[in-house]
Amino acid sequence: MKRACTGIFGMPEGSDTTDPEIGLIWNAIQAAAASSGVDHRFILAIMMQESGGCVRVWRTANGNGNPGLMQDHEGLNDCNPMGQGDYSHLVNPCPADKITGMVQDGVGGTSSGAGLAEYLNKVVEHGQAAGVASIDGSNAQVYYQAARSYNSGSVDYTNLDNGFSSDRCYASHIANRLTGWVWAAEGCS
Repeated sequence: MKRACTGIFGMPEGSDTTDPEIGLIWNAIQAAAASSGVDHRFILAIMMQESGGCVRVWRTANGNGNPGLMQDHEGLNDCNPMGQGDYSHLVNPCPADKITGMVQDGVGGTSSGAGLAEYLNKVVEHGQAAGVASIDGSNAQVYYQAARSYNSGSVDYTNLDNGFSSDRCYASHIANRLTGWVWAAEGCS
């Protein structure tokens, strides 16, 4: 996290997440996990995939604006109001309410789109409707299916590498993060 902004996104020196901000991220993840029932490790894995923990990451704009740590659906919380390439208005330090809002929007959703909790519920409901007895929210596959849904808004339950118009390797990346992979080479490309 400490070098995500400069190392992953090529942002200017001084934009990286600070130790106090990392502490605020930890607090925000724990609070979102407690209020939603979503496992804190899953929240962290999604956040690391989306932003690397860069609190000043820009919005992506693939049909809608996805801001902040979780690159949530049309959320209102970020510390980079100008976007990629214009770093003149970075919010530094990023305040606790913005960091909490970024995580909460990613987990709980926004008025414009679902969050991790809703996607998890949907894939569990799908598994139960399909008569898959082991799909109860504790099965690892549920998390990979929810990750696919979070990234693309849809899930092909027979092929999690079907990214629709999004990152086809997203579910694989999340699976690797949850099983200990960090930056090692991996098979999905």
